[in-house]
Amino acid sequence: MSQCRMIEIQEFSSMTSVHATHTAAAAALSGTAVSSPTTNARGGRTGRSESFIASSSDVGVGRDIARNIYSPVSAGNVGPPGAHRFNRELSQNAELLLNITIKALTNMLAANLEIGLQYSLSIIYHEDTKLRALFTDMFTTILNQGIDIDSLGGDTPDHWKSRLIESLIDPGLKLLLGINEVCQVQDIDELGASLINIFESRHQTKILFERIITVELERTDSASELFRRNCLATRLLSYYAKLHGDGYLKSTLVPAVRKLLAQPPGTLTFELNPNKMTESADRDRNLKNVERLCSLVIDAIVGSVGALPASLRWICNLIYRIVITRFPDAGYTAVGGFVFLRFLCPAIVAPDAHGICSQITNPEVRRGLLLCTKITHNLANDILFGNKETYMVPLNKFISENRGRTLRFL
Repeated sequence: MSQCRMIEIQEFSSMTSVHATHTAAAAALSGTAVSSPTTNARGGRTGRSESFIASSSDVGVGRDIARNIYSPVSAGNVGPPGAHRFNRELSQNAELLLNITIKALTNMLAANLEIGLQYSLSIIYHEDTKLRALFTDMFTTILNQGIDIDSLGGDTPDHWKSRLIESLIDPGLKLLLGINEVCQVQDIDELGASLINIFESRHQTKILFERIITVELERTDSASELFRRNCLATRLLSYYAKLHGDGYLKSTLVPAVRKLLAQPPGTLTFELNPNKMTESADRDRNLKNVERLCSLVIDAIVGSVGALPASLRWICNLIYRIVITRFPDAGYTAVGGFVFLRFLCPAIVAPDAHGICSQITNPEVRRGLLLCTKITHNLANDILFGNKETYMVPLNKFISENRGRTLRFL
């Protein structure tokens, strides 16, 4: 008998009862279970039919059927007396006997679903496709019978939620990594917020980020792509930064934005793109306005290093230490990608959306903030403007002059 092909019988053997074999077989073939109310671990009655609970000997008939279905006697495989006759009969009634076996196992599992699922769910991932198909057939039948999984063992919904959370924060983080594989883009934000709250409430944030950053690093082909994808890892980092850095964000950027909005409306012109400038626009003046705005923002950021929350310092240090294990020269770039791209730049381009100021209605101010965000992003990534946006090339001088102090901030 092939051990792999008999795994479904062996798994269910541990949950069969000490009822007589004839009683068990009769209940299985009739599609009913002998009612035997039991007491659960909490001392209450489960109210479920639990015909089969313990002995492997009670499924001897099912074992023999499955053994001969999967391991027919051949010339080199001499079975017990009568095996050849049994196999001749089996060959004539194989489909019927297989259905009987599946039905028997289905009723055994349905009668003891709480224990049965514990030992049988792993079959879904078994390498033998026949076993996976058998289990799927059985489990579908059980669900169609209307089994109330939520009420198993008398456990409350809160108990099941607790067990799910314990599985989620297990040190191996297998469930979390599985979620990371299948999570859809539209669900990332909501899921990320929930995961941060769960792991923080159990003081497991370090384990979460160490694992998720390491996985993201393994999937990245080059240092320039680090934390650029819109995936669970980047959204977790963004939500964590927002959760712990909202106060810092406002205290740092509010003064700079107020100075910007306090300027006379006629002086707030920032457009540098020739295709968007009006005939009366003064490009040199606009360039100076952009540099002045960027200086306000960069001065505020690099001067706030002492106010940066300890939780954000910690995550920056973690990113740096993990990234340099694969890309030794990309540690500061990775930290800059997190601090600027995922945290500061969204607030710079839309300060009103982050509670830094009231609604901005002036399109010129919007344009100035957008250009400032582009420059800040390039500054953090140590990238100069080139052929893609040639009208921004004059600002490369500003980037070069402020590169050193930005690096010291990181």
